Amino acid sequence: MKLIKPAKLEKGDTVAIISPSSNLASLFPHRVDNAVIALNKLGYKTREFPTTRASEGQSAGTAKDRAKDLMQAFDDPSIKMILCSIGGLTSNQLLRYIDFGKIRDSPKIFCGYSDISVLHYAIFTKTGLVTFYGPSAMNQFGEHPRPLNYTVDYFMKAVGTSDPIGKIDPSKEWTDEFMDWSTKADKKRARKMQHNPGYEWLCEGKAEGPIIGGCLPSILHMKGTEYWPRYDNSILFLELPESQVPSKGFPISYAESHLTDLEVSGVFEEISGLVFGRPFAYSKADTIRLKEYLRHYGKEHSFPVLFGADIGHTDPMITIPIGVKSSVNSKTNEFSIDEGGIK
Repeated sequence: MKLIKPAKLEKGDTVAIISPSSNLASLFPHRVDNAVIALNKLGYKTREFPTTRASEGQSAGTAKDRAKDLMQAFDDPSIKMILCSIGGLTSNQLLRYIDFGKIRDSPKIFCGYSDISVLHYAIFTKTGLVTFYGPSAMNQFGEHPRPLNYTVDYFMKAVGTSDPIGKIDPSKEWTDEFMDWSTKADKKRARKMQHNPGYEWLCEGKAEGPIIGGCLPSILHMKGTEYWPRYDNSILFLELPESQVPSKGFPISYAESHLTDLEVSGVFEEISGLVFGRPFAYSKADTIRLKEYLRHYGKEHSFPVLFGADIGHTDPMITIPIGVKSSVNSKTNEFSIDEGGIK
């Protein structure tokens, strides 16, 4: 499928903040307020929609209403970028109500991560539009006292220019410290950072190809549906969410099971390389086990495996344009986005 690339984001442009999944913006509005302030300081206007801070069960409104906001954001020519407030569990409820033809005819920057993986997969598979696996409003742009520089820098490299991002350097420090938004503990101080040792190559080698992926349990919602992509010689990127207890990591037993799902579905036979994000709130023992699983699949299917990339549920994070040419090379210790995602 021919890629469709949206126009770049420029100073003065309007960013729509929508909630396709969780209702957390209704519970913790100060995080959305922080994001609006941060985006304004970066030079952008913002616009919210009826369900941005709404609540209906665990979601931000009914599926029809959330889909309506998504489609209105794509239809509105004054909006240049759509930024998701946060992830959740119910993005898949929108799929039956999305007009992919209209999205194809009105391409624009669409950004988010975690459960938003569902929409990335569906939009990319149905339209060829390059979407962006990157920061959300509440998590990254809502960071106190301001968004992390590394996150903003790579976000701008992805959406602010047609040039390729190029070599992605690992962050110098990172955090997965949980701060309770319900007590507004996050407003009292910045999160504690720790040293980042850099990339780790679980299986050596080099590979190139279009990059695609997302949050592991979220993308598996698409398996067996019309929204499941082809992975021919692609570089797959994966990351893990938190557990149902937001301060805890995704259970290692579930991670093992989900990786097996990818293997039995033939994905590991198709890809040319794997980039895995640093896991959130993992113990040393669980990290070792996760590495063992990934090393096994890399050796079994002969592809390089890079571990510890700045992707997903730890911070800071990079922004990945889905579908563009990318490469990995253990010999030169490089992970690179080699094609721009913006026209």
